[in-house]
Amino acid sequence: MSARYIDTSAIENLEYLYRDRFSLLSLICVVLFLALMLGASNQFDRSQEIAAITATSYSQNGEKVVIGQSQFANLGFTKDSLEFDIIYANTDFLRRQRYLSVGPSYTDYIQVKHFDAWNNQIKVEWKGDRVAHSPTKRWDFDFGSYVFEVPSNASRSTLMLSGTGNLRAHVNVLNQSELIRATFHGAGIQYFVLALLFFGALASLSFGLFSRDGILVAVGCYLSAWSILLLGLSNLVRVYYPETNQLSDYFVSLGALSATGLGAYTHARIIEYGTRSKLLSLILRAVSFAAIVLIAAYIFGFQRQALQTNIIMISIIPLIMFIGVLIVKPRNRIVGIFWRRIRVFYAGLFVIVSVTAVSGLGVGNQLSLTYFHALLTMIVLMFLMLTRSSLERRFYVRSQIRNRTLKQAKMLLEDQLQDQRSFVSMLTHEIKTPLTTLKLMTRKIAQSDAVGAQINHIDHVVDQTRMLEMMVTGSTTEREVDLQNLVLAEINRLSQTTENPAEVVFRWRGQTLMQSDPVVVTTIIRNLLENANKYRTPNTRIFLSIFDVRGYLGLRIRNHTLYPISDPADVFEKYWRSDRVTGIRGTGLGLWILKKICRANGYQIKCKMIDDQFVIEVVFRTAYR
Repeated sequence: MSARYIDTSAIENLEYLYRDRFSLLSLICVVLFLALMLGASNQFDRSQEIAAITATSYSQNGEKVVIGQSQFANLGFTKDSLEFDIIYANTDFLRRQRYLSVGPSYTDYIQVKHFDAWNNQIKVEWKGDRVAHSPTKRWDFDFGSYVFEVPSNASRSTLMLSGTGNLRAHVNVLNQSELIRATFHGAGIQYFVLALLFFGALASLSFGLFSRDGILVAVGCYLSAWSILLLGLSNLVRVYYPETNQLSDYFVSLGALSATGLGAYTHARIIEYGTRSKLLSLILRAVSFAAIVLIAAYIFGFQRQALQTNIIMISIIPLIMFIGVLIVKPRNRIVGIFWRRIRVFYAGLFVIVSVTAVSGLGVGNQLSLTYFHALLTMIVLMFLMLTRSSLERRFYVRSQIRNRTLKQAKMLLEDQLQDQRSFVSMLTHEIKTPLTTLKLMTRKIAQSDAVGAQINHIDHVVDQTRMLEMMVTGSTTEREVDLQNLVLAEINRLSQTTENPAEVVFRWRGQTLMQSDPVVVTTIIRNLLENANKYRTPNTRIFLSIFDVRGYLGLRIRNHTLYPISDPADVFEKYWRSDRVTGIRGTGLGLWILKKICRANGYQIKCKMIDDQFVIEVVFRTAYR
């Protein structure tokens, strides 16, 4: 691709990461959090109750691979089985009761076999999403993990696990007090995070629907999907309603797929709100659509393939978003304030999503932080929404102040213009009356032609002044007028007030009544007649007619002229006069002002040359009978 086709206008220099204090502090916080997350999630304390432990994977054809001497193993998405062989450190029958804890709980099948010191099988137990759950005690410890009671005479136990999703397990051996403490500690965290997510989702949906804010509604739906996912991970439904055993499996699987789709859509809306990037938005919307396809595939039986594709997708796409969020420019200057405040934290959320998702492919134990990841997602999104709301509120207040100031300035300006229009109207009226008297008086004195020409020029300037006022104000008073009578009155006036007036041939047919401002229409007729009379060929007539065009009345006037026009549109330009015009005084404003008056009142005006005749038409777009 040629460099000229690469749009770099939407890409921002990364210097802001160390030049902007807020961005630098945000970056340091994100890096420290990632370091702590990666360090803490892969730390495993060896139980004192375990003397030796071996993790092994078994393929479908019976091939055995020893993974290591560890309490944790992660096989990713596989059809293989995972086995742990545990030898207990103390087999004293008088010791307190011991329990075998296996987490996480989203595993299809877990088979536990207990053996005595002579390797005789003592007991076999089954648990899992696809195994009927039958609690044996008044209360159950299976909150987020599966707990098996170890017989007092057992010296060794084996665990065989298989699943549809990510096959991973962390095994631990606890005494009764440790189990109770760990169970209530874990259940407390789970309840707390679930409650926060539930109320966060409810609040976002409520405020979003009330304010018709699509982004806030999307955030509420996204947090709802997270709530369903964590509800499945917690085993709460299975513990309290054993008959709904497999619901937890559906909650985890469909919750994860829904969270991907709704999360991608939510982030697409945020990207569209904050940046110019259409590419990032398109990628996220494609991911959202892909999640819908994966949900359909899961429902139709392609469960492993759907879950594996989903985990691959959320391992790669967030890394693209992480880079994109850091380099794209904000959509505009106002949104740029919001974007600068949230950009680094927002990018950090994407990289945390990617690092956590990689654990689902068989690398590390970051998925153990799912609850914390959900809480972090809600905190970052709430920070984004509160920042956006705060800035929008600030700009709303500023815009209200600006609008109020502009309104006051507009009212003041309108008052000034009204005073000016009143003054111009009064002045033109006071001048017009004595001018008419002077015209009549000059006909009886010597040099009447010269004096009359000067008076006519003054009269023309006054007319243009009045026309300028109409151009600004437009029609103010509309009533029923007879266009025929107005034309006849102006023809009569032209013959009385003009030296050497032309003969006007006037034709009309049919009804000529219409709703309009008589002052505006009279001004238009008068100026058309005076313009035609001024620039006509000597000893020629002016032709004027009223016509009908699609239900509106029109006025057409044509005259022979010695000044042909190459482009008729030029006559409506300000100060335009033909180069051939000599000996005729004028300002070049008459037809320009006339066109402005027509536009102000919704009328249409146009002109053309037909041989040596200049034709101008006005269509009065107003109702008539």
